[in-house]
Amino acid sequence: MSYIIAVFQNRNSALKFYHILNEEGLSVSVISTPKITGLGCSICVKLQSQDYVLARTMLFQYGMNDLLGFYEIKKVNNELTSRKL
Repeated sequence: MSYIIAVFQNRNSALKFYHILNEEGLSVSVISTPKITGLGCSICVKLQSQDYVLARTMLFQYGMNDLLGFYEIKKVNNELTSRKL
């Protein structure tokens, strides 16, 4: 299992990005930022891996400049790992 998260400097930006992607029709959710990333506010936006390119495009179109990063989260042997994209 793997998915992408977008981690922001603050909750407002995470929620704004969630609404932008949701309005675009992407399957997104707001989740607690996994501890393994060690950064960001307490929430992040979870999206499907195949939507990563479109999500990046939307981020720049809306001029959101407080993204800390996109991360791929994988669950392997019941343990989460993260990789910055």
